[in-house]
Amino acid sequence: MPFPRYVNYGAGAILPNTFTAAERDDHVRAAYDSWKSKYLVAAGRDADGRQLFRIALGKPGTANHTVTVSEGQGYGMVTVAHMAGYDPAAQEIFDGLWRFRLAHSSEIDARLMDWRVPGGDGNDSAFDGDCDMAYGLLLAGAQFGTGGAIDYQVAFDQTIAGILASTIGPNSRLPMLGDWTEPNGATYNQDTPRTSDFMPGHFRAFRRATGDSDWDAVVAACQDVIDTLQTSYSPDTGLLPDFVQEGPAPAAPGFLEDPHDGDYYYNAGRDPWRLGTDALLNGDLSSAAQARKITEWAESATSGDPRALRAGYK
Repeated sequence: MPFPRYVNYGAGAILPNTFTAAERDDHVRAAYDSWKSKYLVAAGRDADGRQLFRIALGKPGTANHTVTVSEGQGYGMVTVAHMAGYDPAAQEIFDGLWRFRLAHSSEIDARLMDWRVPGGDGNDSAFDGDCDMAYGLLLAGAQFGTGGAIDYQVAFDQTIAGILASTIGPNSRLPMLGDWTEPNGATYNQDTPRTSDFMPGHFRAFRRATGDSDWDAVVAACQDVIDTLQTSYSPDTGLLPDFVQEGPAPAAPGFLEDPHDGDYYYNAGRDPWRLGTDALLNGDLSSAAQARKITEWAESATSGDPRALRAGYK
């Protein structure tokens, strides 16, 4: 599956009609090269002299360029695995990203990554980063095979076991914020997810890879919460909040990060992508309907001009 690779998308999918497939591929290559030049950072070597890589949180020249979060490391692993076939160094970079993750494990569940390096409020995990890294390991196994220095299947098995044991609600089957979340905690618990952690496309891939029906329950639980939120709190827009409190209901201001925790903001901005990917790759009608509610509102609110979208909405 080297880049470029074409697949059949789910019913109702559209593609930009202003560029040819070859031109779109060139745009992806250019974006990838630009991203690498800004955010891929060599991060020393391990005890065996092998190169480590990390994904910087901020642009070069900013304080956050010295910081890596697990979310970015996960994005990097998924991106680099997809771009093999174009980037001859893809496997070397991917392996270096994974070795960096191994060098920075959570103190709670070492099968998961410390969410922020350096710093953060405790050496613990964040669900989204580990979930993307697990998906990246599946891609790497398919892309690079089993003959390299890293056994991607073993790495995936260990990671997915940690995710299930430490970051999926034992009763709710919803993604928890991280391995620091107590399932029955007073404020943060198995019923207080981040909506951008709803990744049904990934969860279906995990189901296929493991044969574990728990992932079916995770998909169903996430879609139930989305249906309730869209029906009860955003029937006209479909917009989802960054964080959810028990109910389910949009989180109160300052629930975890900032005054916009209950708004469609920087976290929830990923929701159309996560839901849309499931609809495109798996043809899931529920994800398609949930994503379509948001996109139809967005098209109307911007008069069809995506440049008119803003960073957040209440």
